[in-house]
Amino acid sequence: MIIKIANRFRPFSHVENCITLIPNSDLAAEIYPAYIHVFNVATNVTLYKKQLPFGALDKFTVMLNLEKGRIEVSGVAASGYIRYFIYPNFIQFLKREKEEEREKVVFQEGKEVTLPSDKCRLSLGCHKAQNVEAIFARRELTEILPLWFFLAQSLPKVADIEKQSSSPTLFTQVEQALNTGDKEGIYEALVRFFQAAFKGLFFPRLTDSYHQGFVLPIMEVSHPLLILQKSYPLLCQLFFQEREKVWNFLPCLPVQFHAGKLCNLTT
Repeated sequence: MIIKIANRFRPFSHVENCITLIPNSDLAAEIYPAYIHVFNVATNVTLYKKQLPFGALDKFTVMLNLEKGRIEVSGVAASGYIRYFIYPNFIQFLKREKEEEREKVVFQEGKEVTLPSDKCRLSLGCHKAQNVEAIFARRELTEILPLWFFLAQSLPKVADIEKQSSSPTLFTQVEQALNTGDKEGIYEALVRFFQAAFKGLFFPRLTDSYHQGFVLPIMEVSHPLLILQKSYPLLCQLFFQEREKVWNFLPCLPVQFHAGKLCNLTT
């Protein structure tokens, strides 16, 4: 028997000023109904920006399609249905509802990173619609962690040259709870870290730009992608640890995770 996870990771937003990472790249996009801005996450250098000619859009939707490695934007303008895809190298504008190319705008050459297709997939028994506004409001890790888990594997690795510091952060609170096996503390620490470290369509940030009142800094790093890169191993350790040729399954599982699956695990 082959164990599979039916969930498809395609979080979406209807907010008019949506920001999200572009899968398989170190780029991000700010997307509005009539404006696109593509930039480098680390340097903030703009690669592409344009005022779109569609006019006002109804049913404006931005989807981070992690299965196909692209951002999908859609809406209804006065001229009809609008849809376009954003990839690491180009934007593909489509004709009406059909995936037939109308225009292709290349904003950089040869920067797409090919990542393994057999990513480790996590499910925690939640099948709610992946509307990020509702996800952030509920703050339930059963729906947050599988998306966080998969997104972290959909981005290229960046050099971790940060100096180790003993100063406490929201991230070190997660590490401490995990190292001590605190199953209750790890859940609350992860919720606080997620609330501070992400915005938009799971876009990582270095400071709490929403001023939610967290006393500790998020993480002492200078590259936003390190938020995902450094947190991913900790998420893995909730479910599986391998030390000195010993496999430990579910070593620090919060009681809130009452059901789930983990597929494509590599030791």
